Amino acid sequence: SVAELVASRGLATHVCSVRDIVGCAVTLVVFGVKDYFKSTGRKTQNSNRNVMTDVELEMAITDLLVSAGCDAVIVNTPNELALLVVQFTKAIAESPYKKAKRECDEQAEFYMRGVNKQCVAIDKNGNGKSRLWQQMVAILPQSSLETSRAICAQYKTPKMLYEALQTQHAVNEIADIGVARAGVPDARSRRVGPEFARRLQILFTAEDGDVLVE
Repeated sequence: SVAELVASRGLATHVCSVRDIVGCAVTLVVFGVKDYFKSTGRKTQNSNRNVMTDVELEMAITDLLVSAGCDAVIVNTPNELALLVVQFTKAIAESPYKKAKRECDEQAEFYMRGVNKQCVAIDKNGNGKSRLWQQMVAILPQSSLETSRAICAQYKTPKMLYEALQTQHAVNEIADIGVARAGVPDARSRRVGPEFARRLQILFTAEDGDVLVE
């Protein structure tokens, strides 16, 4: 039993031998630990103490993790055990898909799995694309929600802005777009400004992928 292996300090050695036999990673599942320590009937023949203590179990699990590289999970009820089996089954089933996705990401020249906060949902009918376009402009350096609204009202899609930036006076035209200050009564409107307009020009027209949009 696990208790006897813990008491004899042979748990890590035993799990390593099992791992070598099966030839794959092994996770030790210890069931009913709470009931074991609650029981007063599990005594050795020559002493009045339990075969193992909770400290000995913790030390054995730590040794298992460090020296054998094997994980250990403690469950105390049948429901916990069933949930663990479901989790392992799901992880094994999804492993090929996640591996393929990871290999695809590693082939890219940029990090494809970044922060997914403030995502914009787009349904099958395309609803939400305008909001996504607005969000793309809003997250640029020195941008704001008001600035993105003003630019997206003038250029409804990224393609429209890209085509406009191919013209000679595009930067000046974008710089002159008025930006209303939402929530500020009687506030003076301001312009997008030449600095932000130049950032947009760099972002949409630069052929060097390493250029910084600052």
